[in-house]
Amino acid sequence: TVIKKEGTRIPVVIHSKPIYTNGKITGALVVGYDITERKKAEAKIRESEARFRAVQENSLDRFTILRPFYNDHGDIIDFTYLYQNAQAAKTAGRRPEELVGCRMTEIFPSFPQTRFFSIYKQVINTGRVTEFEDRYQADGVDDWFHVTVTPIPDGIAIATQIITEQKKIAEALRESEERFRVSQELSPDGFTILRPVRNKKGAIIDFMWVYEN
Repeated sequence: TVIKKEGTRIPVVIHSKPIYTNGKITGALVVGYDITERKKAEAKIRESEARFRAVQENSLDRFTILRPFYNDHGDIIDFTYLYQNAQAAKTAGRRPEELVGCRMTEIFPSFPQTRFFSIYKQVINTGRVTEFEDRYQADGVDDWFHVTVTPIPDGIAIATQIITEQKKIAEALRESEERFRVSQELSPDGFTILRPVRNKKGAIIDFMWVYEN
């Protein structure tokens, strides 16, 4: 930091070089560069990162940033954790800081054989945001996930929600509807479900068939 004539302080980077006369140092050349704007930019970046972490650490969604890991032939064979929020780390049974720098196969050995791995590679190669649902049923995990994968300069950012309960409810409803359909198809009685058709005044003027055995 240097003080200007008017008394204000500014951050600077100073480069110096000795001046020689007849082989002896007789002075120095000193050049200072004002880095005020750079410092402001760095402060904004730190603030942005702090806000990002605050949002992610308090989010109920799982959020992960991964960097692709390549073999000698340039093929993606794994991903390295750059960031995970607390919710995402729960799936691995680790603290977020324990995962940074680890490769995914160290935590989930079956990962390369899954659709998740295929889509993560696809996003790296195409640069396109991809959204999908799939079940991870290996490495001590058995859950359905709704996943949004977004390409970023360092790799991919992944937002994930566990939707296992929604899937169970949907499956239970499907099974219930199937049992109902089978019971009615096998019933000797006639069975019909009708939906009323109303006019603009709300009066019933007809019925629409919904189901009939």
